[in-house]
Amino acid sequence: MSEVHTSRIELLHEIDGLHDDHLVSCEHAAAYLDLSVGHLANWRCTKRGGPDFVRQGRVVKYRLAALKDWIASRTETAAA
Repeated sequence: MSEVHTSRIELLHEIDGLHDDHLVSCEHAAAYLDLSVGHLANWRCTKRGGPDFVRQGRVVKYRLAALKDWIASRTETAAA
């Protein structure tokens, strides 16, 4: 397994079991959504979508519940 996948798995393991109100880093959010950190940054800067985030000074974090809600809002049902 490559280092990138191992790193993602480690990040996912770190957030496993956290309460939905817990704030996670951009790296953890990107791993959870299977996106790059840069992709999330692009969405924040261009305001073109992406999950809600919290800015603490220069630090950006994501509430775990916001990540789950964002995924749920984009879930589609397959046509019969």
